[in-house]
Amino acid sequence: MFTDVLVIALTQITQLALPTSLDKAIDETKRFLIRRAYQTHKSSRKVAKDLDISQTKASKLIREYCEDLMNN
Repeated sequence: MFTDVLVIALTQITQLALPTSLDKAIDETKRFLIRRAYQTHKSSRKVAKDLDISQTKASKLIREYCEDLMNN
């Protein structure tokens, strides 16, 4: 009984945590990578080098995903 309830609960949690589409999965992955790189480097030039993207793209993505980290 308890095992069945636990399996159902874990299944529901897993389904809630997983992205529901490819676009959402890509967006969440991009957000994670940009935020991690920005927290490490605090520089769009270094983020760009770390992620092998242009500095312009890094700047755009940092503004998009790291607004809350930029003044810290």
